Amino acid sequence: MHKILLIIQREYLSRVKKKSFIVMTFAVPLFFFALYAGMFYLTKKSFKDSHTEVFILDEQGDFAGKLQSNKNVSYTISKLDLQAQKAQLTQSEGKQSILYIPKDILTSQRAELITSGKTSFVIQEIISGQLEEIIREK
Repeated sequence: MHKILLIIQREYLSRVKKKSFIVMTFAVPLFFFALYAGMFYLTKKSFKDSHTEVFILDEQGDFAGKLQSNKNVSYTISKLDLQAQKAQLTQSEGKQSILYIPKDILTSQRAELITSGKTSFVIQEIISGQLEEIIREK
């Protein structure tokens, strides 16, 4: 029994005394901390208040007046057709989007959000929620 304890003690000390063991003891927890901190930072950055201007192309006719602007989204009814609005969107600076509402939105329940860049999840949820609420009322 005494020999087994000596062998275990020697093996343990030979592993613990290695530089790689000491480095990994501190490096792995720091790596995971940095990974979670990075995820938290990116999540917080995506929820940051960012304002997007949305041009509405409403072929159905009933939706444009019912969408309500707030601190994250402002709606503007567009008089241009879809292709002209897309051309204007590609030339524009800043965060702008086109909300295309087709005539058959009540049956298909699909609208198209065309953006000039990356739209945050919060903006998409705001627009989607308002459209769903209007469709439910009809």
